[in-house]
Amino acid sequence: MSTTTPTARYFDALLRNSEVLAEAAAEADARGVKLNRQLREGTIALQRDTVELAKKLSGGGLQPAELISTCLESGLHAQSQTLQLAQTFSEDAIDASSRAHESIESISQANREVADATLSLCAAGGAWNPFLAAFAPKESPSPTSADPADGETPVDA
Repeated sequence: MSTTTPTARYFDALLRNSEVLAEAAAEADARGVKLNRQLREGTIALQRDTVELAKKLSGGGLQPAELISTCLESGLHAQSQTLQLAQTFSEDAIDASSRAHESIESISQANREVADATLSLCAAGGAWNPFLAAFAPKESPSPTSADPADGETPVDA
């Protein structure tokens, strides 16, 4: 086994790990931009409605019934828009939750690959680095290696 294979595997795993993290960050950023745009548009619409209500009220000449009707209409419209935004945020939160779960699984898998590649690289390094070889686990003798002819019973028996 050459030492370039574990080294290449290690760097490929690190690169994949970085790509998975970048993808997760980009998805979160895109969701944030989308929600920010929807919130901004909803806020602008509510401000326009408030200005329209102020125009109607400041114009004077409204009968009490018209005043109540205008206020109720404006309030219901604002409430409807607020509920629409809340529904959008709720739906996005549910979608984000499932996407976050997928991202966490991808990140965990990439981290496992990095850990495996690191172990392989360290194990391969022991072949050419005496310092690493000194810390490599030693093979223990098999418990069945006792010779039955010596009168000892193997552990498996």
